[in-house]
Amino acid sequence: MAEEALKVLKMDQNRFVEEHTDPKLIKFLELHSSWKNVAEAEIKKMYEIIREG
Repeated sequence: MAEEALKVLKMDQNRFVEEHTDPKLIKFLELHSSWKNVAEAEIKKMYEIIREG
């Protein structure tokens, strides 16, 4: 983990901004902003799998 942290710290400023303003990242963070959101997303996925199979 320390190595990954160092990679981020050494990252070019523009690349850092690009990665942290990516719409997919923002959506991921919104979805996983609480355990309740995570649990609801998991339940939703389970129901989708049940319906398909």
